[in-house]
Amino acid sequence: MNDQVWAILPVKSLGWAKRRLRQWLSPAERRALVLELFHLAVAALAEVLPPRHIIVVTHDAALLAQAGLQGLLALRQSGYGLNTAVRQGEQRAIEGGAGAVLVILPDLPLIAAADIAALLASLSNGRQVVIAAGQRGGTHALLVQPPGWLSFAFGGGSYARHVSRAQSGGASIVALQNERLALDIDTVEDLRRSLLARPELLAEPGRRGERNPDLCAAWAAGGAAGG
Repeated sequence: MNDQVWAILPVKSLGWAKRRLRQWLSPAERRALVLELFHLAVAALAEVLPPRHIIVVTHDAALLAQAGLQGLLALRQSGYGLNTAVRQGEQRAIEGGAGAVLVILPDLPLIAAADIAALLASLSNGRQVVIAAGQRGGTHALLVQPPGWLSFAFGGGSYARHVSRAQSGGASIVALQNERLALDIDTVEDLRRSLLARPELLAEPGRRGERNPDLCAAWAAGGAAGG
């Protein structure tokens, strides 16, 4: 069954990502954070799905190059916006013969392969949606079978919209409750919670996976909050 599922990772350009954290993180630190989140999502997916079935959609040349080096399918995004990127990835998956598409937002600091496996294990036969909500009512993971019939509605409050559209489309719906998939990093408090579990998220720029000791100490003490 996993061979029929293709994943879509829509990623913002590194220079524009995590701008809500610019009061607390430098541009280099935000870039390093986004890269680490991207690699976490790819690692989780690649333990469950063939790398050639993982589609990275982005405007960012550096991310496209990294995706290619890892054997992923790299698509330069045409147009703008998250839903545009997801639709582009879905079309490529359909062309490749996908029986289902899994959209994962690459902004999930606690994601693990077990979470991807749980999403796929919820699939049965027929028209179906498996959905995992974010902590603020968004959609962080969306598995659609077959691809091509659901109108994507990512953005604020998208969980309710996706459920409503799936119901209108006559699909069966599985709402997956998963705390790891629920956490993303939109606020300084999200970042603090994430660092408690994965301090390597604030790596030294250019040294992925290595903790920045000064930053981590400041965050642990609460000194980095408030600017």
